[in-house]
Amino acid sequence: MSIVLIAVTVFAALFLLVAGILIVLSRRRDPLEKRLQSIRGDKLGSGESAQTTHSLEGLIAIDPASFHSLRADLTHAGFRGKHAVTWFWVWRILLAVGLGALGFYLQQYFRGELFKVLIPAGFVLVGFIAPHMLVQSRVQKRRDNIRRAIPSVLDLIIVCVEAGLSLNAAVQRIAKEMRHTYPELAMELMVLNQEIFLGFGRSEAFRNLAMRTGVDELRSLATVLMQSDRLGTSIADVLRVQADILRTKRRQSAMEHAQKMPVKLLFPLILFIFPELIVVLLGPAALGLYHTLTGMR
Repeated sequence: MSIVLIAVTVFAALFLLVAGILIVLSRRRDPLEKRLQSIRGDKLGSGESAQTTHSLEGLIAIDPASFHSLRADLTHAGFRGKHAVTWFWVWRILLAVGLGALGFYLQQYFRGELFKVLIPAGFVLVGFIAPHMLVQSRVQKRRDNIRRAIPSVLDLIIVCVEAGLSLNAAVQRIAKEMRHTYPELAMELMVLNQEIFLGFGRSEAFRNLAMRTGVDELRSLATVLMQSDRLGTSIADVLRVQADILRTKRRQSAMEHAQKMPVKLLFPLILFIFPELIVVLLGPAALGLYHTLTGMR
């Protein structure tokens, strides 16, 4: 028990040390953020300053030089800070070490050399894989929320554009109005506005939006808007057609899932429901037949 206590104490001390160092590093203000706040001056309130901070983190996260696979997954999941990859590996290693220590403590209650090796190894493997699975689950959930929000947000942008606002002003207005209804897409639109404010072209900003989210619908929207800027067509008409296409795709996706449902229900019915029905329906008859045949002897 003394060895286990020492191991737990060392683990807790290392965890607090690493967490403290990362918190101190993450609170250091970025020079680009300071420069932007000095330019904008008193135009930003406290709420807009927080939005600018998140926006600048988004701009750093989409740097092509650092946008590798893990950075892309974390960005798609909404973790776009400068130290997101470092935090991910810290939690992954700490969770693997912590569960490994727990498995090492539990293996003494099992007999056999095989269990004493497999249990700590299994706990370490779970601790190493679990963070990646959680990130992938969050990525899928966030993408689904953004996909559901795109048609409604496009309709609102169309209304603002037809009322006389420019596309940038319409996007900014809708991002503020929909930040509680569709928080994921509203936050991405805020980052889009900040990129345009910092001098990015509209096409490049929409392309970065598609890269940050990993949603194919936004990628196609960025392509359509780039072509609209190049050809000089009406933005409202383009957005209206794109919203209709997205609604059609969403309806087709729902119909596809509905068609797959009977096939997915087949295996649970065969494996878990039909055996119980057979036992309930034929069990009493089988018992009665057994008693009848044994009584005839």
